This record gives sequence, structure tokens and C-alpha cells, in this order.
Amino acid sequence: MYFCYNYCLATYLDWFPTYLHQYRGYDLKRMGFYASLPLLAGTVGDLAGGWFSDVLLRRTSNVKRSRRVVAVVQATSTRRAASRLRACQPLRRWC
Repeated sequence: MYFCYNYCLATYLDWFPTYLHQYRGYDLKRMGFYASLPLLAGTVGDLAGGWFSDVLLRRTSNVKRSRRVVAVVQATSTRRAASRLRACQPLRRWC
């Protein structure tokens, strides 16, 4: 779980702003806005995952199960997002 989290965090903090600037030609202001969107979505996802985990814990009273369900959903969505990112080529405008 933390490998996926750290991989995506490193990608969006290091590679994504450079990609937006060099390949898309965004200026600093525009690049900063678009580079912050994945991090904002990650924050919302973290909060939603914590809330959902708490709801599952109240319903099932099983800590391991409630945490694992959220971790599996998170890992699956991370894999889908990473494969979508990998599928984009630098000069395609629709990605």
C-alpha cells in the first residue's frame, strides 16, 4: 500500500510538473495549478478512505477487514491511474 502511495507521490511531485512545463509548454502559474490537482484529489481520497474505513469498522467491528477493503480499493485505483498515465505519450493532446 505504501509503495503505491509513495510511487504516485514521487511521480506527481517530481515528474508531472516537469512534463507540464517541457512537453505541454505551460507557464509557471498554469503548471502549478494543474500539478496541484492530483495532490488535491489524493487528499480528498485519503479523507474519503478514512471515513469509509470508519463506516466499515462500525458496521463489521472487524478492524483488519475494514482497513483491508479500503487498501484494496486504493491499490486498484492507483494501478488504474498509473496504467493510464503510462499509456499517455508526451505529445498527445487528449491525455
